[in-house]
Amino acid sequence: GLELYREVDRVFAGADEIRRAAEEIRAMRRGALSVGAMPALSAGFVQQVAAAFLQTHPQVNLEIRTAQRVKLMDSVASGKLDIALGNSAHEHPEIETELLSRQPAVCLLPPTHPLAKRAEITARDLRDENFVSWSEGTVTRVRVDVLFDKLGIERRCGFSASTAPAICAFVANGLGVALTHPLYVGIADTSVAAGLAGALVD
Repeated sequence: GLELYREVDRVFAGADEIRRAAEEIRAMRRGALSVGAMPALSAGFVQQVAAAFLQTHPQVNLEIRTAQRVKLMDSVASGKLDIALGNSAHEHPEIETELLSRQPAVCLLPPTHPLAKRAEITARDLRDENFVSWSEGTVTRVRVDVLFDKLGIERRCGFSASTAPAICAFVANGLGVALTHPLYVGIADTSVAAGLAGALVD
């Protein structure tokens, strides 16, 4: 009888442990979360989000994966990622998207550039400036090119890059100015001056 009691007690103790584990996972106190992020968001922004998340969920194993937007969406749809962070909505029948923020672009300038002292910069201010562009086909490149074409403002586009750190490095070394999302600046924000470009449509 005593032996049977011990076995039954172990079974119930195991069941209680399973229930506690399930509750902890449900409340995100324990478990794993895989997050995808575009390369442009992986040098500062993702780390800040991860640090804030782990302060309230310290027992969660958080994995960050970096990939281009289309690949991130496919990974979410196939269950390889739990969530993904991108710079625009992506139509997919198996994915739900949510807008987290909408912010005006910033103009990145070498710290010694005459425009660096301005709080706000317009498209006309960038006429004939050496311009560092995002690579062909990127969302930011398309939007910026369409804007300047619509306004009829010429730029000298000599350099392009596919990552935010590379864009910031070009600007920091005095090779031109650039337009980008403020979250893309990340840890490079000390090497460039960033002026609000919210009045670009002027």
